[in-house]
Amino acid sequence: MTTQIPDIVVYRNCEYEIAGVSGEGLLTPIIFGISLYMMSTACYRGYICKYEFRDDRLYLTEMDIRTADDQYPVIEGVPAHIVDEVIGQYYGLQIFCKLSGGIILVRDQLRKCAVVCNPSCFRTVIEIIVTNGQVEEVIDHSGAMQDIRRRIKEVKVIDPKDRWRIEQEIEWSFAPGYKEQPLIFADSNPKHITSLPTTRPPPDQLLRNAL
Repeated sequence: MTTQIPDIVVYRNCEYEIAGVSGEGLLTPIIFGISLYMMSTACYRGYICKYEFRDDRLYLTEMDIRTADDQYPVIEGVPAHIVDEVIGQYYGLQIFCKLSGGIILVRDQLRKCAVVCNPSCFRTVIEIIVTNGQVEEVIDHSGAMQDIRRRIKEVKVIDPKDRWRIEQEIEWSFAPGYKEQPLIFADSNPKHITSLPTTRPPPDQLLRNAL
């Protein structure tokens, strides 16, 4: 499966990719009643959004979408610019997102991600805790992720599939769109998500078991 294009967040004048979101209130085209259609093999969901934190408040600022009915409504006074006859681009949006939850942001990619945006592939990993669209706390998990990468490399396994399984479990735990999946870091405990389904052991436990 082709690597999927992530959403973007501008935070303190730097662009980050979204690796995960918890909570409710992050605006997407679905909120506006738009019926979506696959944009490409790199965008099965049919849209790409860009957000920005301004004065510690979260806004939706841009959207690229493909609709199922080729109808592109005006959104908050902004008409769509049609590209290649099927892609609607919305620029200059300033729609406040009343998100209450958390966003995991990543940048400085170290290696290619498999399908979804996996924090272990990035040098910089931060978690932003938001209440009603207002930043409450920012936690830098970059050091913890570096420790996870180091521990993966040090895992002593007989079967190479065991290493692959550990890496896949970590990637799964950071899958975009999760609601109850946790963010497992070596030396921290992100606030809004605390436990994996019981059918899957936490990635950090997998690492301890394999060492």
